[in-house]
Amino acid sequence: MQRLSQGLRQIMAGERKFALEYITRDDIAALTREAAEISGIQYVMDVDKKEAEEILNG
Repeated sequence: MQRLSQGLRQIMAGERKFALEYITRDDIAALTREAAEISGIQYVMDVDKKEAEEILNG
């Protein structure tokens, strides 16, 4: 629990959102495709895929 709690605090600090009420589904990513399908949260490898492709093709 302590590790989970610390990880959540680090994510929140990185997002500059210091309370859970400010975290949205767009701030997090699913680590597996299965988790993405079940939760509806975007898969981590797809989060910035569109922007990366534009940079590579641009």
